[in-house]
Amino acid sequence: MGRLVAFRADASPEIGAGHVMRCLTLAQALQAYGVACVLLGAPSTATWRREIESRGVAFVSLRLEAGALNVEREPSHSGWASWGQEADAAATAAALPRDPDWLIVDHYALDARWERLLRPHAPRIAALDDLANRSHDADLLLDQNLQTAGRYEGLLMSQARRLLGPRYALIRPAFAQARRGATLRGPQLRRIHVFMGGGDVGAPTLAAIEAVSGPALRDAALDVVIGAANRGQEAIARALSGRDNARLHVDTPDMARLMADADLGIGAGGGAALERCVVGLPSVTAPLAPNQEPGLRALEAQGATLVAPSASAADLGSAVEALACSSDRRRRMEEAALSVTDGHGADRVAAALMAEAAGVTVRLARPNDAALLLRWRNEPSVRALSFSQDEITEESHLAWFSRALADPSAVVLIGLVAGRPCGTVRWSVNGDVATASITVAPETQGVGLGSRLLEAARLDPALPGQAQLLHAWVKPENQPSRRLFETAGYAPVSEEPDRVLYARPRA
Repeated sequence: MGRLVAFRADASPEIGAGHVMRCLTLAQALQAYGVACVLLGAPSTATWRREIESRGVAFVSLRLEAGALNVEREPSHSGWASWGQEADAAATAAALPRDPDWLIVDHYALDARWERLLRPHAPRIAALDDLANRSHDADLLLDQNLQTAGRYEGLLMSQARRLLGPRYALIRPAFAQARRGATLRGPQLRRIHVFMGGGDVGAPTLAAIEAVSGPALRDAALDVVIGAANRGQEAIARALSGRDNARLHVDTPDMARLMADADLGIGAGGGAALERCVVGLPSVTAPLAPNQEPGLRALEAQGATLVAPSASAADLGSAVEALACSSDRRRRMEEAALSVTDGHGADRVAAALMAEAAGVTVRLARPNDAALLLRWRNEPSVRALSFSQDEITEESHLAWFSRALADPSAVVLIGLVAGRPCGTVRWSVNGDVATASITVAPETQGVGLGSRLLEAARLDPALPGQAQLLHAWVKPENQPSRRLFETAGYAPVSEEPDRVLYARPRA
């Protein structure tokens, strides 16, 4: 049997679909490793069965019935699982097709009590959280929001991995693709994008439409996105019927393109706020639930959005007017938003999960690895930390790569996580000294793969036996690389103005 990852998440008109959707995004990143995924949901989640299964994820509707809860013992969102954690854990255990490599829970009503009950059925548990208001018995915790420093102290096992911040945001690949093809927006406000979340409780979409219906914005094209479960769909369609340049999109697969094409966005918090950041969309946001406000305030403090006091038409309209009349402010907001996250968070989280389950291995590089190594080397995040920050041409790269493969004093290794490339280590051997150069794939940086990759490269038999002292040169200001080599057992032994020498014995 192959690897299996199970998810526990719910969706409903009241909860929205955000928890399920971000689980599906992570599931698709895991599928690239050949992993089978199953999502276990309460009966209300069955409304989204078609969407779940269209992503190649199996869906199991849990046998659960509402019951009386002792609310003093339950998390603050216990109403999301009114049958209680014990019943939920029993139903989850019964529904698992087999013990998974990872059990991932994304549910505000479940905490360490539920996780402990599932321990006999899953060797590894990961918790997706935004609230930091309850304890977790998890091996890994992911909070993709901007405000995370110190929030989980005392709530996690000491050995639990923490992936904190928008770098790990579970955002669909289409947004990173749209980001690569985007150019900075012009000064004119030609197109407005509205998406107030999957639940739309309280009709904030109608309020947003009203907020952009004044004479000053009537000429701007308007794209309004809602989910199929939106109970106000007919009223929203009527509100748009008198505007020739407005379109209503229901469960659109083109969200990334619509956001990238817009000059201004109006939306709620949660994952969609980070999606707008990936494509640099200047935005007005309004928290539709208390848990959304801290993250939005942190984004506002970074200059990446403007938070309206509420989702009323008046408050949204005032905020939209403030941005509509200042192209300079929108440009600064676009640049700030682009700095928040690059959209590769799901790849990073999937790599972290699979590295724990499968480890990191290496193999000798092959001629057909040339294009992959060139892409990694020319990524801006890699070039910024390299001794030479110039972009490498394909011609010069191919010439270097051919020489390296033919050079008996050079060893070029490709790192693998469950068979997928995750980086490279290049050894240059001179007598008993082997000097390392390492590149971790940009989409898998920041999850601890570098030290695992160095260790696999150290133990690989392709490194000649006479090389008993391992060296590495690092730029003094390159703190990530310095930490990487120190974690891998290297220590600084000498320093020059522009570089530091790290060393360790091979054994």
